[in-house]
Amino acid sequence: MNESSFIHKNMAFGRCIYNLFSLQLFILFYSLKGFIIFGFFPAVAATFHVMYRWIVYREYDIVISKQFSVFYAENFWKANKIGWLLMGSALLLAGDLMISKQMIQSPIIHTVLVIVFIIFLLLGAYIFPVFVRYDYHALIVYFKQSFFIGIASLPQSIAIFILGALLYKVFHWIPFVALFFGAPMLIGGISWFAFQGILKAEALKVATLDKKGKRG
Repeated sequence: MNESSFIHKNMAFGRCIYNLFSLQLFILFYSLKGFIIFGFFPAVAATFHVMYRWIVYREYDIVISKQFSVFYAENFWKANKIGWLLMGSALLLAGDLMISKQMIQSPIIHTVLVIVFIIFLLLGAYIFPVFVRYDYHALIVYFKQSFFIGIASLPQSIAIFILGALLYKVFHWIPFVALFFGAPMLIGGISWFAFQGILKAEALKVATLDKKGKRG
């Protein structure tokens, strides 16, 4: 490895660290801007949007602050609706699991609820990547697309769960990583696999339509 290549890689690494830290600050600032209750989900969606520009279009020179703030403002209420629907459903499912475990104590019911909860986590992993990729009028379509893409892209879906477990361990062992880079690291990892899954599903759909066209 020559000196110029070494310097270039160090600069790229430093830039990556800087961008992740910047996104962490943007998430915090814009969450507080919306009093957390209304700011958190639009901030998360805006972070997925920045990752989308990096991963899918390889636009590494975008102005993060502009991309983040514009997407945050334009999709503020829509992101909140999706986020709170997701959060409300998660709380209901978690409550059902606790009731099933402590009161009903039926292995069959509990197993069904666990499976539903895992499917729900899968949907939750894809919902914001789908949100930044597509523009649907009805919110339910985002949930349906997230579910179908998650099932159709099982290797990517499994990788997301493994990544989540690994990052949980890393954040537990090295808390400062979570403090300074935690949210964008998690969102970036989910984005990497989720957008691969989305593009794979799109390619599969195009291939299927081509086959139908040839048969016709």
